[in-house]
Amino acid sequence: MKILYVTIFVVWFSLGCAQDAERQHQPSAYNQNSINIEFDNYSDKASDLAKYLPSGYIKDGSIDYTRYLQQGIDENAIVSMPDFPVLINDRGLRLRSNSVILFNKNSSLKLIPSKKDTYNILEVHRIKNVKIFFPKIEGDILTHLGKAGEWGMGIGIRSSKNIQIYNPEITNCWGDGVYVGVIWDKVNGRIYDESESIGIYNGYFNNNGRNGISIVGVKGMKVYNNLIANTRRVFPKSGIDIEPGPKLTQEIVLMNNVTYKNGARGIDIFLRKIAKGKENTTSAKIINHKDIGSPIGIRIAGYKSNKRMNTVKGNIEVISPNLTGNRLKAIEIERDQRFAPIITIKDVKHVEGFDYTLKGVNSKKQIRVIQ
Repeated sequence: MKILYVTIFVVWFSLGCAQDAERQHQPSAYNQNSINIEFDNYSDKASDLAKYLPSGYIKDGSIDYTRYLQQGIDENAIVSMPDFPVLINDRGLRLRSNSVILFNKNSSLKLIPSKKDTYNILEVHRIKNVKIFFPKIEGDILTHLGKAGEWGMGIGIRSSKNIQIYNPEITNCWGDGVYVGVIWDKVNGRIYDESESIGIYNGYFNNNGRNGISIVGVKGMKVYNNLIANTRRVFPKSGIDIEPGPKLTQEIVLMNNVTYKNGARGIDIFLRKIAKGKENTTSAKIINHKDIGSPIGIRIAGYKSNKRMNTVKGNIEVISPNLTGNRLKAIEIERDQRFAPIITIKDVKHVEGFDYTLKGVNSKKQIRVIQ
């Protein structure tokens, strides 16, 4: 019995240390006092979704209350999640326009193990003007039923405008912590507009399967002061993945984020689809980015030289990077730059493993390195 107790303690202690290993790198919060004040102001007006639960409801997160929460969200503009864990099925919760979702100190949504390859625990589709405060969301990567797919999202934002997410904690999703893109209506052959004016602030993303945050179709996005760690199941295996699709992906600002020991890259900017498309302009700024221990700190790639590619227009700026412990490369850039946007790297704080002479690059005029 003593051996059993020691074994349990060692496992518990190891898991605790592993979690602490990434948590200690959480960047300082952005604009936290204002966020807290806004949360308190909304709390005074919010409808408590616990009132929608059936009598005798359970508070241990073992019962599926999805339909009750959905009713409350449908009927109220400002809602407060129950102050305890709630089990959610893979239909998820559909948010509405002009709404505010408040998660309290003990609120959380935990997904029932699913066999679906695609889900959104919170679905934000074709709506506008939504604020989500302190969402705590846990997916099913540890309990998923099957191996197919990579599109199980904590929050799926598609073809939506003015969506702000404050202090999210999103872990263990089958696909991405947050996905930002467009709706593809395959039945009618229509692609809706890109999302617009999206913000993610002060988040913690850990052990999601594909990416912590995927940016696929958006005009105007701020990702500030987040920690994205241990994304390792399927490629891209990145903390933040900017991978433009058929619509605009422009005016992206990533500032003061930390990526930690992701499976492939801290930040991945992959431009193959935009190089093949008609709308081939992109723009992104990466400011004060810190990566610790991902194989590649930052990658900018995807625009190889062939007849099917167009020159990618626009600018990508990497300002004050701090990249350490990258066993492959701190910064990796596509060797053939003939179809690349203008790439500027400046005010480097610390980078291990980047060749500033860029040997093998065919056209150096597209890249500027400013010390």
